[in-house]
Amino acid sequence: MDLCLPQIPLSIGNAIIATEDTLKTYYGRQADKVEAGRLSFGMGCFNILSGLFGGIPCCHGCGGATAHYRFGARSGTATLFAGIFYVLVAAAIYFFGTSIFNYFPYPVLGILLIYVGIEHGLLIRDMTSRVDLAIVLVIGSIAFATKKYDSSFYIRNDRSRNSGFAKTFRDIIEVPSRQVSATAGRRMAFTRVFY
Repeated sequence: MDLCLPQIPLSIGNAIIATEDTLKTYYGRQADKVEAGRLSFGMGCFNILSGLFGGIPCCHGCGGATAHYRFGARSGTATLFAGIFYVLVAAAIYFFGTSIFNYFPYPVLGILLIYVGIEHGLLIRDMTSRVDLAIVLVIGSIAFATKKYDSSFYIRNDRSRNSGFAKTFRDIIEVPSRQVSATAGRRMAFTRVFY
């Protein structure tokens, strides 16, 4: 329940307003039907249904829209194929007890996330007025200075929150499984990636 209140501005900002803007930037006239109200309504309906079946809350995301666009999605067909892929992955996990993601090389995932993050960050080029650009830079500077930003580059130990970053992205990727099990007793806080 503690995380419900902070999730509200995050969902409104990232999952609704920024997603509408990102889709209209990338897809132009194809995204004419994308509106904040429609995104919000669709997200609400899905979460109600998901909750009824024991699912987890989900939302849209402007980072995901950037990933889809930058990796070639130009129509709703790409979303259809992504949905089919997710259903097949869920079926594989259900019937075989394993996920294909166990065999996916994490450094490749890291490179893909970095690429999408850079491409998404380049949307700053759309800032036409100096006031808008100044607002973006001030907010980014505050987030960087307080280390309260989403990043896949660092991992911090919950108990040493004020002592700075504990490990780099490279350390996270190359952590052998025996080290992970050795640190299982300590709570580690992984920051989210582009949600």
